[in-house]
Amino acid sequence: MSETLALIAEQMTRVGKMFLKGLEEFPEATFFTDLPSGGHSAAWHALHIADWTQILVPAGFDSIPQGLRLGHLGWEDAAWIAGTTGPSSVSVTDTRDAILEYLRHQLERGMETVKSGAADRLEAKITTPMGERVVRTLLLTQVGHVPYHYGQVKMNSKQLA
Repeated sequence: MSETLALIAEQMTRVGKMFLKGLEEFPEATFFTDLPSGGHSAAWHALHIADWTQILVPAGFDSIPQGLRLGHLGWEDAAWIAGTTGPSSVSVTDTRDAILEYLRHQLERGMETVKSGAADRLEAKITTPMGERVVRTLLLTQVGHVPYHYGQVKMNSKQLA
């Protein structure tokens, strides 16, 4: 594994574990509760990261397959999402355990993709629902995106306490 991929893998592991721990510690009684001010529930944030991981850490560092349907991207009013919006394999109506397992699976799949990825693919341009993107940019976006939602979950916990 290249130094760059090793660094990305290390950071993805760190932020993924932090996010999962935050969700596991989130009070079960309010895990599915949206914020009164309009914010999403902890369950939605978990599904959001799981769904986005499929785009930001694409299998084999290849283009996103046509027909991918995800339900928790959070860009419902954007034109590009029309071809991607649809039910995820897990939704906020499922159990907490099912949601956390789906998230864990997507994060682990993403880690395996990075660990087995070819360094020469980092600068490759691939097709995503948002248009053409460079693989390295997608991976680094994942590294920043997960902690942002960890912060959202922590704020939820405080506001719902």
